[in-house]
Amino acid sequence: MPEHNLFRKVPPIELVDKIFKPIGINIYDLPTQFTKQQATTYKWDVDVLEELIPYYVPSMLARFFQDNYPLSTLTVFRQLIKVHELEFKTVESMSDGKKTNIYHISRPIGKILEHPIKISFN
Repeated sequence: MPEHNLFRKVPPIELVDKIFKPIGINIYDLPTQFTKQQATTYKWDVDVLEELIPYYVPSMLARFFQDNYPLSTLTVFRQLIKVHELEFKTVESMSDGKKTNIYHISRPIGKILEHPIKISFN
């Protein structure tokens, strides 16, 4: 994985999955999507936050968290998705004159498989 300035070490994918579960996302079952409303109304589980916070570099923690609570849930979601080399895309749509942001999470083309497949004809 590439080096990241945000984290002391990369948070495990199991923790990322725990974070996304409350909005109905299984991080192992991609591609998937969620709305801005889901992100802005997200209620952080204190236990999960306590697990996540030690992974952040202290200076970055002060920048993105206040009193150990995220200033922007969407920003933290983006950081966690990108650190695991997943793609995060935003699509704006209009319905009844109202703009809605839909966020897509997927694996980049060419990185669909976590481990290479080996085939043996022995």
